[in-house]
Amino acid sequence: MKKVNFIALALLALPFLVSCTNDDDTDPEVVEELEAVLVEDLYAPNSNPGSDDGQEYDYVYYSFEKNMVVDSEDEDWAIAFKSTEIIVNGGVNGDGNVQGALLSGTVFEELEGLPDDMELSVDTEEMNAIPNDMQNGWWNYDRSTHFVTPKAAIVLVFQTNSGNSVKMEILSFFKGNPSAEEYELRDMYHYTFRYLLQPNGTKTF
Repeated sequence: MKKVNFIALALLALPFLVSCTNDDDTDPEVVEELEAVLVEDLYAPNSNPGSDDGQEYDYVYYSFEKNMVVDSEDEDWAIAFKSTEIIVNGGVNGDGNVQGALLSGTVFEELEGLPDDMELSVDTEEMNAIPNDMQNGWWNYDRSTHFVTPKAAIVLVFQTNSGNSVKMEILSFFKGNPSAEEYELRDMYHYTFRYLLQPNGTKTF
């Protein structure tokens, strides 16, 4: 009789044990932390600095997903650089659907996502998505030294051809990202920037 009671109790306890086992086997969802990519000394002049040969350079085309410069506009690119100008692969400057915007008064690390009410745009005949003028753009110009430097608290945001969100900060326009005391005109037109890409199609970073 005692043996029968023991088996009955064991059978009653079985669902509880199975339930506990199933709960313990459920792994919590792991959220992968995104890491910013640093790009250094991307050279994108409009003409050859210090030269009178009149040579004009083409845009330098860049892919965020591939983290590389691509050979031409016929490939999959997101943005392109020439001097202080940044264009997107959308609108009048490309066949893609890349959109962008400039956020002023914004700290790169503190931007956790694109605001729902923020409007991204493509390049038009009237204005690029990223304005290329000192008043509205990402750069300052010193008339006495002719140095171009990035403004503080400026973040550029994009949506790529794949629908992924990107935030980007330009850190330097001089080769080697030197201190202000070491600026030389011949070293300009070298972009150092960092960006963070959200590959899952959401607007959060």
